[in-house]
Amino acid sequence: REVRQRERIEKLAEELKVANDRLKELDRQKSEFVSIASHQLRSPITAIRGYVSLILEKEFGEYPDTLKEPLSRVAESSRLMIKSIEDYLNISRIEQGRMKYEMSDFDIAELTKTVVDEYTPVASKKGLDLTFSGAGKIQVHADIGKIKQVVANLVDNSIKYTPSGSVTVKATVFE
Repeated sequence: REVRQRERIEKLAEELKVANDRLKELDRQKSEFVSIASHQLRSPITAIRGYVSLILEKEFGEYPDTLKEPLSRVAESSRLMIKSIEDYLNISRIEQGRMKYEMSDFDIAELTKTVVDEYTPVASKKGLDLTFSGAGKIQVHADIGKIKQVVANLVDNSIKYTPSGSVTVKATVFE
């Protein structure tokens, strides 16, 4: 009886190993698909964003004022779509262990103020006051692109989930 149980356990262990290997392969294929799909989506959306920007800047000539609002919405939607695609690419890179970091020294307060300035029109459009307060220079050693993305996500979410009033972004050092 003990021999049969041991044989059964060994058979189950082998089946579990096969199932685990299959799941690892499926996970790898999923990550590869997300990466490829994200790259394929980014190119046409970047082109849309570029052409809409050129139209808004009147590079192709004048356009009726009635088109300004719809074109601005297309520009904002394409910006958000590119941001989402970049997030998917980063998830895929993290899962595959291919995330690259470019470390440098920079002032995170200055970076945060830049992000706040970029999002001020978005907040204004929603009827929110967006302000920044900083505690002078705050030097950090990190990947500036990734940190900017984190700060932008925080500011974007603050605007998105604040129904009215104001959003204040502070850069301070905690000791």
